[in-house]
Amino acid sequence: LAELARESRSMEYTIVVFLYCFTAITMAIAVANVFNTIASALMLRTREFAVLQSAGMGRRSFRRMIVLECADFAAKGLVGGVALAALVNVALFQAMSLSIGTLAFDMPWGHVALSCAVVALVLAASALYALRKTHAMNLVEALRADAL
Repeated sequence: LAELARESRSMEYTIVVFLYCFTAITMAIAVANVFNTIASALMLRTREFAVLQSAGMGRRSFRRMIVLECADFAAKGLVGGVALAALVNVALFQAMSLSIGTLAFDMPWGHVALSCAVVALVLAASALYALRKTHAMNLVEALRADAL
């Protein structure tokens, strides 16, 4: 009986390790994808930003506009992701409760908070990167390239 319990704990540990490794790899891919999407979207709009700045938009207003656009993008993704994760959590609970009668439903609020923190960090990093790139651009060259 002790050997069976040890094997059960060992199997559970292996499953948990693989699950967290899969989650970490998936999260790294998602973070890279979101960072690339936000930075690329902002870099492709350099002509628009050059026109806004040449029309009198200050650096502070420009920075606020970029951060709010990124925050909107992140909030929409976060709300959709958390809602989808909650539905999957409920579905997994329903499936598991058929075979394990003592299972109690529990929403992993710590993981939701971690997701929000990671989204905020990726938002900040991608907005800072894009802002550095757009501030380094030459207004005259961006407008001249648009005219050609």
